[in-house]
Amino acid sequence: MPLGWALGLLEVPAAECHLLGRLHAESERASYVEGNDSGEISLQRAYDRYTLQTYEWAPKVVPDLLQTFGYAHALPGARPQPDDVDQEIFARRVRQVDRDSRHRHTLLLGSAALTLEGVPAEVVQAQLQEITSSPNRWRVDTRIVPADAAVSPTIESFVIYETAEKAFTVVLRHERSTVYLSDLTTVRRYKSTFDALQRIAVAYDPATSC
Repeated sequence: MPLGWALGLLEVPAAECHLLGRLHAESERASYVEGNDSGEISLQRAYDRYTLQTYEWAPKVVPDLLQTFGYAHALPGARPQPDDVDQEIFARRVRQVDRDSRHRHTLLLGSAALTLEGVPAEVVQAQLQEITSSPNRWRVDTRIVPADAAVSPTIESFVIYETAEKAFTVVLRHERSTVYLSDLTTVRRYKSTFDALQRIAVAYDPATSC
């Protein structure tokens, strides 16, 4: 059944049709680069909303989508206008609510995220408690990769999205662009790296971790 016909039958809004159409088209390509300043709604937003499993490695900082208001305000380089930060965080919260209820997010944080320079320890602890306690725990499984683990410092952050059809896409976000990689060899390499990190990760314990 053609995607456009199905979306029309379901009376899906035009904006949603556009996102789903892009997701369908780009997921079948081996690679795709999207400019972060293109002015168009990010393709990653479609992945955040419509895929069912996210595997994320964040070695230095809690990912944007999961940041609390306090954490976002405390980050070095945060926007000078507090209202801008609040609006951005609110928009991210809306994106979380829009996710499919079956969605699961496995997040691995590097130890550097627990001792982020310039961010008070109590802010970091509150942030981690937010994403490791109910009601978020059932959707976001957060674990910590210890500082003494043998992890190469060259392993930068990445996200792997899995669709209901078991199709995988690796997303690499840079300052000016976001790269989407779907070729099987690359996906296997990144998934293997994630699995290795997950094997040495430990549960977050606020009594000993911060």
